[in-house]
Amino acid sequence: MLAFLDELGIGQVHAAGHSMGGDVAMSLGVLAPKRCHTLVSIGSAGVANEPARAFFAELDPDRGGLARQPRFFARLQAEHPSSGGWQALFRAAKDNCHAWPSFSDADLRRLVMPFLLLAGSRDGFVLPEKVARLRALCPLSFGMFSISISYALFAYTKNSIFSLAYR
Repeated sequence: MLAFLDELGIGQVHAAGHSMGGDVAMSLGVLAPKRCHTLVSIGSAGVANEPARAFFAELDPDRGGLARQPRFFARLQAEHPSSGGWQALFRAAKDNCHAWPSFSDADLRRLVMPFLLLAGSRDGFVLPEKVARLRALCPLSFGMFSISISYALFAYTKNSIFSLAYR
């Protein structure tokens, strides 16, 4: 991401992302805090966690996930019709979820920009203790809101999950 911004000649950005895009936004804030003017993470607290691992295990098409969630996989296949496209996408998402991110307390203390985390009170991926950890470690967090929603299986769109605004 930093090389991309450098190539475009963009210095400071407002970073926002949903789900894995939130992890990317947080990574930008951790790696280059002076370049991240503000940060918004929606549905991601920046840590790999057991509920997310269990979610992907339940959906794994190699373990019967197709039978358990046929609508999800039909939509995924329709949006990624190339041979093996949706399977590769799913496996990459699962692998990323299992391994990344894993920010330390020291990493999270680098998030010194105004930071908004949006997480649903029924979101099984963003656990309350992870939100509390972020609130304690990020000095300028302003409003870690907990709204009464859950992480919907069909809420994703074809649009980018990561966006930047710059000045």
